Amino acid sequence: MPSGNYCNVPLPEHELVACGAWVFGGIPSLAILEQDQTEITNFSSQVQWNAAIVANNAKLVKQLTAELPEASPVEGTNPIGGGSENVTDALDWTLTVEDYNVSAQNDDFYSALNSRQVNLAWYNSKEGNIQVVLQNVDVQAFPIVPKSAGEKQRYSVTFKWRSNVDEFPTRVAAPAGIFTV
Repeated sequence: MPSGNYCNVPLPEHELVACGAWVFGGIPSLAILEQDQTEITNFSSQVQWNAAIVANNAKLVKQLTAELPEASPVEGTNPIGGGSENVTDALDWTLTVEDYNVSAQNDDFYSALNSRQVNLAWYNSKEGNIQVVLQNVDVQAFPIVPKSAGEKQRYSVTFKWRSNVDEFPTRVAAPAGIFTV
């Protein structure tokens, strides 16, 4: 049956993860990258990360919680008749973050972050890898002050971007010592 994409590349082999060695979640830290940073070409390189941090082109945010739920498909009209009416044209991604490091300095940090587009990397400590997004990432950050004196204040931060349907965040080995909390 025809679809909207007739330029398919060969499908790679599917890997069976040996002995139930499942990959677990958990994001305790992330890095916000300026879009024009040029220091990092190898995202596993501790030296390159340190250079980007010193150049003020990468900001680390540690001791947080974050989640990347499933992406939302962006559908459009199928340009080829005889198949499904719509095809998936892109994916909309949203990484949600809760940061309990509330301070006046972090108020300034997050309010300044709201006015720009960035690139993004987050750390999975259990798996020892990072995932990198080099698309334009929009940021929405808000302080949350609960009404109960028994609840912690926090920042609610949302990172949003759009990618091609065949483009997931790039997964690489974490650079030693950069993202650890």
